[in-house]
Amino acid sequence: MKNFELEKAKIEIKQGFSFDETSSSINEMNKYQVEINKLKALLSEKEKNIDSLIKINEIGSNIIKEMNVLFPEIKTISFSQNYFFNIDGSKFKHNLFIIRTDNERKTKSELHNIEKWIKIRTQKNSIQVIVVPD
Repeated sequence: MKNFELEKAKIEIKQGFSFDETSSSINEMNKYQVEINKLKALLSEKEKNIDSLIKINEIGSNIIKEMNVLFPEIKTISFSQNYFFNIDGSKFKHNLFIIRTDNERKTKSELHNIEKWIKIRTQKNSIQVIVVPD
């Protein structure tokens, strides 16, 4: 080793793998798995929101067909789920129906029956029905 001036050189031989490297890799994989699980939960929640929007559309389509049989003067409806906010900061969810009718007087006279039918049909107690002329 004198010829190569390596008197102070040390030779270190490593074999296999280090437990420190493995545990850091496992920790990194665990972090990725946690993030993947969070994203899966978020995606699932978004899918539920989309499904509920599709369901609202189907409810509206079915309700107008059924309603027109019982109340032929009703021609169109609008159905939405809304949040109402009070001055004190509280809020509540409410289902709003806007009904367009050919015969406003007749529809308003039957409003109680219409509201009762909508509550039973939609299985929602918190509703408000607004009648407007067509």
